[in-house]
Amino acid sequence: MVKRAFYRKAFTLVELLVVIGIITVLAALLLPALRNAMDSARKVDCMSRMKQIHMGFSYYLDDNNGYFPPSYYKFSTITFAGYTRTDSWVPWYSKVFVGNYIGNSTICSSSFPTWQQKVTSKLLACPTYKKPKWDGIGYSGFGDFGFGYNQWAYKNYSTGKVTPIRSVPIPTMTFLMIDTALGYEVKHTYANPSADKWSRYWWPDYRHLEKANILFMAGNVRSTYSLSHEISDHDIIREIK
Repeated sequence: MVKRAFYRKAFTLVELLVVIGIITVLAALLLPALRNAMDSARKVDCMSRMKQIHMGFSYYLDDNNGYFPPSYYKFSTITFAGYTRTDSWVPWYSKVFVGNYIGNSTICSSSFPTWQQKVTSKLLACPTYKKPKWDGIGYSGFGDFGFGYNQWAYKNYSTGKVTPIRSVPIPTMTFLMIDTALGYEVKHTYANPSADKWSRYWWPDYRHLEKANILFMAGNVRSTYSLSHEISDHDIIREIK
């Protein structure tokens, strides 16, 4: 019996180029969809963290007669972790305030040693957040996590007094926190390209598929395409009067 030899034909250069071309086209079509899916997942993760931070605010309110914490408070004298400091500014996410309820173990004050300045809570970190730098100026402070506390809501600016939750007319519409370019508080409702570099850190950051996550005082979270527009349209309440 005569055995026939079978030889596998190799790819020609043209066939190989065609296969590579098909793979390239498929990758070009699928990568944007994959990127959007990953961005959507990070957006949902960010919303979940905001809701858990709201729980921390709720516990703080329960323990403080319904009053919100200040964005920052200057202590004439404060002792923490064995250190005593004078004229120390302490932020809302410090263990002294809401941090105590969301797993933040540090005081987060520049008056204290470096290890006491950084946040330790994993909730205080948007998964999409990237530390901004403009013209070589980067902020290296301890509020570097990308969530901004609504500075207009925690106190009545006509009286200067810290606000109790009972003064909030519509908690589902009054925002408590929003994604910001840096963190700890939001000072501007819109992005102004002509503003000085430091001011840019405290405006909304639309990093989730060109939207910003926003947390309301009732605990509901959604996205907004423009904080300033929604305030103008009376869809979002900024200030408690």
